Amino acid sequence: MDIGKIIEKGESQGTGFWGWAAALFAVLLIRTVFESLLEVWKKPQIFEYFFFHYFLSWISIFLSIILILKIFSGEKISKTSRMTIVFYPLIFIVPVIDFVVSGGRGYNLGYVFGNAQYLLEQAASFFSNFPERGVTIGEKTLIVLAVFFSGVYSWAKTKKYWKGIAAGAAVYASLLFYAFFFSILGIISYGPEAWEASGYSLTGELLISGNYLYAGLIIFQLVLWVFFWNRKKFFALAKNLRPSRAVHYAGIMPLFGVLVFYYLNPFESTSMVNLPALKCGASAVQPLQLDSVA
Repeated sequence: MDIGKIIEKGESQGTGFWGWAAALFAVLLIRTVFESLLEVWKKPQIFEYFFFHYFLSWISIFLSIILILKIFSGEKISKTSRMTIVFYPLIFIVPVIDFVVSGGRGYNLGYVFGNAQYLLEQAASFFSNFPERGVTIGEKTLIVLAVFFSGVYSWAKTKKYWKGIAAGAAVYASLLFYAFFFSILGIISYGPEAWEASGYSLTGELLISGNYLYAGLIIFQLVLWVFFWNRKKFFALAKNLRPSRAVHYAGIMPLFGVLVFYYLNPFESTSMVNLPALKCGASAVQPLQLDSVA
């Protein structure tokens, strides 16, 4: 098997931006349908959870893998993007494997919740303490494949083993971050003791703030994508943006304001939309608004 030819064929799958976006949307939609049919039904809020949070998280993971492959392989980001979209349908296997292994019951697939010590133990043991909720057997299989293919791709491009190992390690670290995302956010927002006292529950406020953070992370990674794609256009665009206004409209300060509210008022409300938090986020950008007008 010629790995170089396989990679070359994947990288040559030409498509425009909209074709790329449509392919990604189709992959995520199919994966969501598979999960809703084969895994344990969580009775989620359809829009907020499936068609918003799920898509935000998977898009962010998608961009992270593209950037990691770019950094460690040294290849053009357009090629690493094509390779990632070619292999991204592998996410379909997660609910299928879980359904088969569980004897048709499925698992309660989701994030890993716990304190910092528990998260470190799970990272070091590759999620060995799986209580039928969290990182399932199907997800662990997907993680192994993602780490393996990322390492092989970077090694094939550079012929350096250390870069292949480093790429695989970076992908694993990024997937750990996403698996622990809400626990990390809970520890930062509430503090370790309050987070433990809450029973590590995913509240409406935490979900909303998580969605904001995912959106900000996606924007940040898209900026990096444009930088790697065409630095001349990136700097030309940057020169035409006023820094304060760019920060304001990117939503960085609103996110900061929301997190400050959650830190100062843990468990203030369990509603899906927390207006005080949103007001706090909006107030955080008022100085920037005045500065941009002056």
